[in-house]
Amino acid sequence: MTDPSPDPVPTPARSPVQIALLAALVLALPTLLVPWVMDDWFILMTNAAWLGDESVHWWPISATQVDPLGLPSSFCFSNGNPAETSRWIAEGVFPWWTDPDLRLCFWRPLASVTHLFDQALAGASAGLAHVHSVLWYLLLCAGVARFWDRRLGGKLAVLVALVYAVDDAHAFPVAWVANRNALMAAAFGAWSMVFHDQGRRWPALGLLALALLSGEAGVGAIGLVVAWQLVYGEGSTPRRLLGAAPAVGLGLVWLVAYKLGGFGATASGLYIDPVGDPVRWMLTALAHAPVVSALMLAPMPADLLMADPSLLPLILGQSMVVLALVAWGVRRLWPSLEPAEQQAMRFGALGFGLAVLPTLSTVPTSRLVTLPGIAGAVVLAILVRAGLRERKKDKVDRDRRVFGLGMFMLVFHLVLSPLAWPALTAYLVGGDTAARTQLKLAAVALEGAEEAVLLVSSDPALTVYLPDAAVAMGLSMPHWTTLSQTPGPHELKRTGKRTLELKALDEPMNQRPFAALYRSDRAEFIDGQVIVTDAYTVRVLETQAGQPVRVAVVFARDLDDPQLRLLRWDGEALVPVAPPSVGSAETLEWAPGLTGM
Repeated sequence: MTDPSPDPVPTPARSPVQIALLAALVLALPTLLVPWVMDDWFILMTNAAWLGDESVHWWPISATQVDPLGLPSSFCFSNGNPAETSRWIAEGVFPWWTDPDLRLCFWRPLASVTHLFDQALAGASAGLAHVHSVLWYLLLCAGVARFWDRRLGGKLAVLVALVYAVDDAHAFPVAWVANRNALMAAAFGAWSMVFHDQGRRWPALGLLALALLSGEAGVGAIGLVVAWQLVYGEGSTPRRLLGAAPAVGLGLVWLVAYKLGGFGATASGLYIDPVGDPVRWMLTALAHAPVVSALMLAPMPADLLMADPSLLPLILGQSMVVLALVAWGVRRLWPSLEPAEQQAMRFGALGFGLAVLPTLSTVPTSRLVTLPGIAGAVVLAILVRAGLRERKKDKVDRDRRVFGLGMFMLVFHLVLSPLAWPALTAYLVGGDTAARTQLKLAAVALEGAEEAVLLVSSDPALTVYLPDAAVAMGLSMPHWTTLSQTPGPHELKRTGKRTLELKALDEPMNQRPFAALYRSDRAEFIDGQVIVTDAYTVRVLETQAGQPVRVAVVFARDLDDPQLRLLRWDGEALVPVAPPSVGSAETLEWAPGLTGM
């Protein structure tokens, strides 16, 4: 029998900060190849309006709106004004099922300024924007490494920094320029914790304010402060909590300003307002919290929820199993941990749990753990090190359960996770190439048309972002709208010279997350309800649980008018649909789009 090494992780030749920066830089550099994707197009057009580009004077975003600090608001998609939203519904900017009370307006002034800076300096080139985002990620990783170097020091601090830097959950926020707000909030939050840990409360509070002004994710940094006070603070529990009062107070000031400024999300099925609808938020949080927590620990297919929310019970069950196994492993490991490591584990679990609360308002996805992971990474690192220690023992003395759990964490977080970074880059670059090809083909095919109607597609690349991308690319495209974003077959029937009926055969229309973005399922339709747009009038003929199943669409022009083009996605390309003869019907088969949705 041999004695275990006191620590199988070799003594670092470099500091945790240096190692974290090196790992983060190596993994993040390929994201410089990623083009604009999704909301990036929207921000491009909004900034063009802010910068006075006359070619986008019509852009229907609040370019004339100024946030409470007098800064631009690149993340205000709908300001909650029913008259204005109804106008955009009529003009086809928002789909016909949009709730006129829809508010999707997020206060991220510092992030907005960085996007405006990028565009003012480099125009529509994505290169500078990606360099900018990578720099924020390096700053974030340096803050995490510095915090844990002070708290733990040595080889364990190196492991924490490495686990955090290579986490594939961070790949999308780095590669997606529009998600830079999450990197900024986390970076300011991490450095706020560094100063808080040093007892320098005023600089810590200032950095916390910057985190809040970067994005809503910054609220999670307040949770880190509360957790630090409870775990590392001195004195009685009330006295320790009192140390978090300035951070909590700052959060309340931010919340008041947020609400008075008209920011937030209401009337949407994708976001739930915890202030405006606390009961629904709490019920949703109970289901989402285990999933987001498990995402920090193990590979989970939670991102599929954006395509199919019905998978939530299955993924929730998997998440509970993961959490139970990790909790069981930690319990076995606990007696062998040093007091400082036990404290770190307490802070990691509590800090993650509190910091994750602001993320529970929407569909759980891996990118939501960026800021909570500042705390959670230490749990993973300690489990990995425990597995390595067990590996050094003779097999007869080895705790196979701790060894197995630790090796799983090592393989997933330090071997497979880094491989996901280039895979994501390849996916985004390939998807953009395909999207640009389709856009150019569509522009040629639709030449001469004034109105294009995509009958059925659930892919946001085709239904939400394609028109924005076309404008940003300078392509001449007709007015573009979508009738149904429901996956599954639809029956298309012509009932008149200008009239079609569309019926979803498998489920009610427009209930998946990207479609529900525009309307909560609590805003029910009624049979006979009419929605008027410039291109057509929609009458709801049949509903199920308050949601449309069959609608009649009366177009403003004849269906045989060559300036009107009906389209569908056949799995490979956008193809024209010839209107059926009056009185006849056909089935439109659904196919996954460019993103697989």
